[in-house]
Amino acid sequence: MTQILKALRHNHFIEVDGVKFAIRWSDFGKGTSFFIPCINAFMVTKQVKSYVKQEGWQVIYSIRAEGGYFGVRFWRTM
Repeated sequence: MTQILKALRHNHFIEVDGVKFAIRWSDFGKGTSFFIPCINAFMVTKQVKSYVKQEGWQVIYSIRAEGGYFGVRFWRTM
């Protein structure tokens, strides 16, 4: 049971504009970043910040356009 919960935590889903989006948190190490294309950047930011707070991590983020897509880039700092 514990391994199932651990697996779920490492593949936590967030909802991006009504679609479930899987994030492989186990790959989100210090100094790495990821971009989530979305329309409602504030809702995505709120969900990601909630998750990283539970883990005791620190992130910075930027709401921006990349490659012609609007979204949010997150960097893990600690």
